[in-house]
Amino acid sequence: SELKDRYLYPKRKEYDGFGYANVRMSPAVNTQSAWYDPVSNLLTTIKSGTPIGKVIGETSAVFNDYSYRWFKVKLVKPVKGFLNTYTMGFVRADVVTFVPYTR
Repeated sequence: SELKDRYLYPKRKEYDGFGYANVRMSPAVNTQSAWYDPVSNLLTTIKSGTPIGKVIGETSAVFNDYSYRWFKVKLVKPVKGFLNTYTMGFVRADVVTFVPYTR
């Protein structure tokens, strides 16, 4: 698609964003809900003004009966995990932008 190889940035609050974007291992919202829930696919959180990465693909996934569009990105800064270093991740399309505005 024409979005491939374009850089993504978290949407700022002034532009209907959260001011950050969560990068996940898979296209699903699955954040650890409590101390006894060890399952989380959250890799990192990136604040606005910082590039997330380059689009390498896209997909959609249903969460709470709503279909979200996700971008698969090659991360600018790899994330060191417990066993691996992650160079790719997924971000929800509604919390990112292609505009590289500063903080």
